[in-house]
Amino acid sequence: MRKGDLLTDNFLEILLAVIGLVLVGYVAYQIYQVTVNQDVTIAKKMLDSLEAKINVLKVGEEGEFSLRTPYSSKEASNWFITGWSNTDLHRPEKCYFESCVCACRGIGNGGGWEDNLRTRTCQESGYCRFFDDSLIVVKGIDEVSIIGNVGTDPIPTLQKTGQTKEEPYIRLQQGLMLFKVSKTTEGVTIRST
Repeated sequence: MRKGDLLTDNFLEILLAVIGLVLVGYVAYQIYQVTVNQDVTIAKKMLDSLEAKINVLKVGEEGEFSLRTPYSSKEASNWFITGWSNTDLHRPEKCYFESCVCACRGIGNGGGWEDNLRTRTCQESGYCRFFDDSLIVVKGIDEVSIIGNVGTDPIPTLQKTGQTKEEPYIRLQQGLMLFKVSKTTEGVTIRST
């Protein structure tokens, strides 16, 4: 066997191994992208369904709707729905001068969100639908948490109190969620049930 043949055989093996690794990496990346983008797609479809159901309601009507939520992974568990009226000064810029309902990712634990933090989160990671109704009210029940120390641990942690309070957002749960929507002459109210 000549020295050139050995070098050619090794080169081809190495080249095939590199091509194989690149293909495996590409397939893994594509699978990851499908999983990550799945939550965004579900959030947009959920908003489309909610918008269609709200638009079908006539003034004075109320309806209950089950919607699939964007909750396919542990990282996606922080999605929420919120809304702003066209007169609300704290609405995201992406709502322009319209009333809007948004599905956003990034809510923290503990509730009690300030309007500007909720607005910033939706501006950065939210998907919104616009409505002609002047008043949009979203009401959800969230568990109250406090920051405190556990035992002798000097690092404060978030602790649930067991109490609940009404918030201007609905924290999304896994799977299907039931929403109660009512339409009046003033606007639209969306509640979790």
